Amino acid sequence: MLRHIVKDRIQGYRVGRRTVAKAGARYHIEVSQVFISYARSTALQAKQIAEALRAHGYTVWRDDELPVHRAYAEVIAERLKMALAVVVVWSADAVESEWVQSEADRARAERKLVQLTLDGAPLPMPFDRLQCADLIGWQGDTDCDGWSKVVASVAELVGTSPTMKRPTPVAKLVLPAKPSIAVLPFANLSTDASQVYFADGMVEEITDALARFRTLFVIASSAASAYRDGARDLKIIGQELGVRYLLEGSVRKAADKVRISVQLVEAHGGAQIWSHRFDDTFEDVFALQDRVAGAVAGVLDATLETAEIRRAARRPTADLDAYDLYLQAVSHFRSSGRESVARAVQLADAAVARDPNFACALVLAALGRSSASFIGSLDDLDACRRQGLEQCSRAVSLAPDDPLVLAYAALTLMNFLDDIEVAQRLSERAFTIVPGSAMTLHANGWLHAVNGDPALAIARLEQALRLDPSSSLNPYHLTGIGVALFALGRFDEAVTHFSDALLAVPDYPTPRVFRAASQAYLGRRIEAAADLAKLHACTLDFMLHLQRDPARVSKLRAGLALAREPHAV
Repeated sequence: MLRHIVKDRIQGYRVGRRTVAKAGARYHIEVSQVFISYARSTALQAKQIAEALRAHGYTVWRDDELPVHRAYAEVIAERLKMALAVVVVWSADAVESEWVQSEADRARAERKLVQLTLDGAPLPMPFDRLQCADLIGWQGDTDCDGWSKVVASVAELVGTSPTMKRPTPVAKLVLPAKPSIAVLPFANLSTDASQVYFADGMVEEITDALARFRTLFVIASSAASAYRDGARDLKIIGQELGVRYLLEGSVRKAADKVRISVQLVEAHGGAQIWSHRFDDTFEDVFALQDRVAGAVAGVLDATLETAEIRRAARRPTADLDAYDLYLQAVSHFRSSGRESVARAVQLADAAVARDPNFACALVLAALGRSSASFIGSLDDLDACRRQGLEQCSRAVSLAPDDPLVLAYAALTLMNFLDDIEVAQRLSERAFTIVPGSAMTLHANGWLHAVNGDPALAIARLEQALRLDPSSSLNPYHLTGIGVALFALGRFDEAVTHFSDALLAVPDYPTPRVFRAASQAYLGRRIEAAADLAKLHACTLDFMLHLQRDPARVSKLRAGLALAREPHAV
């Protein structure tokens, strides 16, 4: 019941509960100050709007509260009449809805219309001539301009000031330089309430798995557990915990089946970055927790890095810190063109200049130099090799247990044609520390592709592809698989993988070299010669030395020789 008197625009003053007599029956209705009109396709957003208005102290009604014993149209008309403000949630579907337009017409006629748009769809006449708040992409942020306009209009119509109950202010934590994340308590969707222990166990396992990634800043599960109950304002949680990303999830157990759903969101704006669902049997609780935690941790490693690269690219270059420079370098490095790799080295060096002990930046600079050594993007190759090996050694000494540093170091030594056995050991060590990381799988797979078991290389790199099918690393995973297929003599499959890689990264020389040889073996000499013509001389020499097994070197050399004779019978 409303505690105060509200003004009815037609019948004067009434108390918060109104009694309506109709056909011998008497209905007691709780008067709502705000009526929300919306299309069914935006029901979730309408619910968000209702909850946000209630948080401001207003009573709100929308049609999910229809009583089952009364006619729909009758209740709608009644609620519209009694409301002091009508919030119309415009969307493309709402514009086409006769119900929404009718409700908006009544609200406009009674001068209690508040309009907002969720998608910017053109409004029908005459509503296109009235003020409409912009809530395009709104995720519940109560501080944005569009929402402030909605609240101000509702306050004016209702005749009361909003009384938003905000949490006790806390000191705003500075976000760490590296990607930061908290795993929030998972919702227990099982019919058995006692299964909450399983949901809690999942949170702890995933948090522990993420904490092993030195590239991430992970909030302890005990700190995140404070947000188990009540509505979650992700922006406030992110501010209070001092993290940029939040992982939410739910667990549903039925008989011997378990379904676990997770989603990664950006705390400030609430945007979903990644989501996945896991289905399994409930044979072994702890084994299932380990499998899910490992998979989530592996995907998050790649997904968070990709999201951070995009975030850094949106910031002014003049304001970038060492980590932003590093991420810019990663983005350029993965483009693989001569200019891009040279730029990646410059950016990584700049990051090291700001923080000489930044191991990830050091080893990325080394990896960039090792790549430049065979694509010809740097002039002094001897100095490039010397400095790259020094940076690689220093990075490993600074972070001997960081799987990313170890993986990059292994690839650097492989590219510099240095001690391949040391490179193999570094890749194995990285894989042992975090076997579910796309990068450790990538490095280990590549070392096996050029100097180990090609079948194992394919398995490793295919697992990396499965972890994150949209990763920017995929062209390099595909190329490594192609190199392993080439070693196995499966040239037609290899060509498919090399071609897919080149579609994504046209300037990447490695797949072009091996595709030329593969095409030649398949008798496609003209296509092979076309690939060969686009390659730098030092690239061909490098690729021959990259293969450490004499039989593989001979196979590649013979294929390239065939590619140089396009008219041979």
